Amino acid sequence: MAEVPDEGDGSGRARLLMESVHLGELDRAADALRAEQEAVAVYRRLAAASPERHRGGLAHSLAGLDTVLSALGRNEASR
Repeated sequence: MAEVPDEGDGSGRARLLMESVHLGELDRAADALRAEQEAVAVYRRLAAASPERHRGGLAHSLAGLDTVLSALGRNEASR
């Protein structure tokens, strides 16, 4: 996965990971799931340290995770 510049806090990597939801559209749903899970973990850490700055990213990454889980037929896991 390519590196994305960020502000030294991992947010660039998290943004790149969230964009990987498109992997699911390429029959790479398992890869998309791993990427979304990692993005959620990064944004949870970032939001814990700076909630006002990263709460939106966390919400967006959680929505992406829900999308991938739904695509995999794992709706109960996204709740």
